[in-house]
Amino acid sequence: FGFSYRHEHTCLMIACYKGHTEIVRTLLESGASVNRCSVKRNTALHDCAENGSVAIAKLLLRYGARTQQDGHGMTPLMTAAVAGHIQLTEYFSAIPETPKMERINAIELLGATFLDKRHDMTSAHQFWRRAITLRYVLIGKTLGSPLREAPTSHIPAYGNINEPKTISELEEVRSDPEKCRIIALLIRERVLGPKHPDTSYYIRYRGAVYADSGDFEKCVKLWMYALDMQRGNLEPLYPMTLSSLLSFAELFSFMQQGNLFSVQSLMNNHSSIGNGVSRSSRPHLAASSSCCSLCEASNQRVYRAMVIILHLTALSDNVLHDKSVTPEQLKESVNHRGFLLYQLRDVRDHCNRTLLHLASSSRACPLGRYPVTKFPSPAVADILLNCGFDPNVKDYEGKTPLHLAAETAGDDPKSSIATLNHLLESGGHIDMNDGKGKCILDITNKSLHPKINRTKHETLQCLASRVIMRHRLPYKEVIPTNMHQFVALH
Repeated sequence: FGFSYRHEHTCLMIACYKGHTEIVRTLLESGASVNRCSVKRNTALHDCAENGSVAIAKLLLRYGARTQQDGHGMTPLMTAAVAGHIQLTEYFSAIPETPKMERINAIELLGATFLDKRHDMTSAHQFWRRAITLRYVLIGKTLGSPLREAPTSHIPAYGNINEPKTISELEEVRSDPEKCRIIALLIRERVLGPKHPDTSYYIRYRGAVYADSGDFEKCVKLWMYALDMQRGNLEPLYPMTLSSLLSFAELFSFMQQGNLFSVQSLMNNHSSIGNGVSRSSRPHLAASSSCCSLCEASNQRVYRAMVIILHLTALSDNVLHDKSVTPEQLKESVNHRGFLLYQLRDVRDHCNRTLLHLASSSRACPLGRYPVTKFPSPAVADILLNCGFDPNVKDYEGKTPLHLAAETAGDDPKSSIATLNHLLESGGHIDMNDGKGKCILDITNKSLHPKINRTKHETLQCLASRVIMRHRLPYKEVIPTNMHQFVALH
C-alpha cells in the first residue's frame, strides 16, 4: 500500500479524494501510511477535506492522522473552508487543538467561498458576522472594539475598500454587492496569502466579470494587481503568471478589435506587463539549464512566454500607430519597448530559436480567442531587428530566421517575402546554409526568386566562400583567421 502515482499520490489519498469510505477503511486496516505526503506536501486528510466527507475524516484521525500544513501553508480545516464544506469545517473547528485564529479564519473563508463560488451573498454575510462575533468571544474583545488591531492598508485596485472591523461596519456594506465581493478578495489575500493560487485566481476572476460588463478599466487594475502579486511571489514564468499575461493579450486584442480601448491606458499597462516579462525570462533560463528534471516543463513555459511576447509586441505596434498618439508618446514608448526587447535577444526556446526565428515563421501559433497578428510578421520582425536581434543566428537544425521565413513562403508569399527582405536589409546572409546544406534560394519556389533582390545582398565574399565550401578547398592556412567562421557558414 506504499505504492504512489504521479506527484506521490497514494491509493489512500485518491480514495479519500473520491470519497470511498469503505476503501479508506480497508486501506487503513491494512497498514496504509496515514501521514504520507505528496510532492506538494498534502496528506490524505487534505484530500478528504477537499471531498468534504466527515466520516472519512473521523477514520483518518482515529488512525493517527495529523492536521499539518501542505505546501501552500493550508491545514485540512482551511482546505475544507476553501472548498465550502460547512459540516467538515465545523468538525475540524471543534477539535480542541485547533488554534483560535484558525477557526475564525476558516469561517471568514467560508463566507468568501460562498460568495464567489456559490454566489450566495446572504450566507457569506452570515459567516462573516459569525466570524466577527467569534473573534470577540475567543479573543475577549467587546463588540464595539475593532475586529483586528492593525488597520488594513488601502489598495487602489480594490477601490480602497477595507474589510469591516465591527458588526456595524459589516451591516453598512450588506446592501452593496460590489463591496462585498471586494471584501471576499481582501479576506482571501489576508488569510491565504499572496502565494496561494486561489488568491490571484479570484482577483482575475473578478476582473473578468468587470470586463464582461464592459468596465475594462477596473478589469485591468485588478489584473495588474494580480500580475504584480504573482511576479513578486511565484517562480519566474510560473504557469499562472503566463496565464495572466495571455489574458492581457486576449483582452487588449478584444478591446482593439471592438474599438473599445483607451490608447493611453493600453500604453501604460503594456509597459508594466513588458517589465514583468523582461525581468522573469532570463533568470528562468539559467535555472532550467541546471535542473534536468524540470527541463521539459521549463521549455514549454519559455516557448509559451515567447509567443505571448510576440503577440504583445504586435499589439503595441498597432496601438502606437493610432492617430491619437503624440510624437513624444511614440518616441518614449518605442524606446521603452526597444529596451525591454533588447534584454530578450538571447532567450531561446527548446529548438534554440530566438524571438526573431518565431516572428519569421508560422511556428508562433495564434494566441487565444482573439489573435493579435498572423506570423510570419514583417512588422514584428522589423521591430526585433531594430532592437538588436541577429538575423544570422542558427537554431539546432542550423536554420536562421531567413530559412524559416523561406519555408512558409508557399503558404503566405506576401508576408514571407516581406519578412525575408527585412532580414536581408538588416544583414542576413542570403546564401547561408542550414544543417542540410540548403540556403533560402534552395528552399523557396523559383517563381518567388525575382522578388528577392539576390544581386543586392550577395557579395563577392559570399560567392568565394560558397566555392570554397562546395569544392572543399583548404582555406584555414590561406585566409585570415577572422574569416574562418564566415566561410564555414556557407
